Amino acid sequence: MDESKDLSTALLLTMTTATLPPHVQSIQIPYRPYALQHAIHLDPHRIRVVCWGRRGGKSLLAMNEGFCMSHDAVQAGVTNPRGIITAPTNKMLLENWQTACRLWKQAITDQSVSETRLTLGPLGQIDFRSTESQGGAGRGGGYHWAVIDEASRTPQDAFESDIRPALSDTAGRSLLISTPNGLDALFYDYYQRGLEG
Repeated sequence: MDESKDLSTALLLTMTTATLPPHVQSIQIPYRPYALQHAIHLDPHRIRVVCWGRRGGKSLLAMNEGFCMSHDAVQAGVTNPRGIITAPTNKMLLENWQTACRLWKQAITDQSVSETRLTLGPLGQIDFRSTESQGGAGRGGGYHWAVIDEASRTPQDAFESDIRPALSDTAGRSLLISTPNGLDALFYDYYQRGLEG
């Protein structure tokens, strides 16, 4: 997000009337980030790693950061950007899906429950995938952004072999967000890389 913008305003009025779906005049998302959430939204790094405690609003932050990354891609000239939101279990993924449907209900122009995909008009489409079974989350490529929710419980191979290559041809951004879970191979490794610069 552009630092000159107030994020809560950006999420309340994300698109001009010319780019909105015909049935919507403005989109209002019920989310007002507090200071730490706001700082994460403004962070310009391509790969961001956020270690966050339980019940601190991390999934809400993650869902809305996906929306912001779609918005930013459109602002950068991308037509119909693609994003992916992953979770380590189908149950967690369902919670993310339900949260996104509630938050973005005004922006959703099409919804495929069987494919766990939302289309947000000019903001493109968002796929929801579980990393519970190996070899599928993110395969196919062409994603402009990814949110890896509960990254400390996500298999390293799901990110390194499936999701990260799918971001490479678009130089896509990613947010790995999680509560800590020991010295796991993915989240802990990326968190340490971030600390080292």
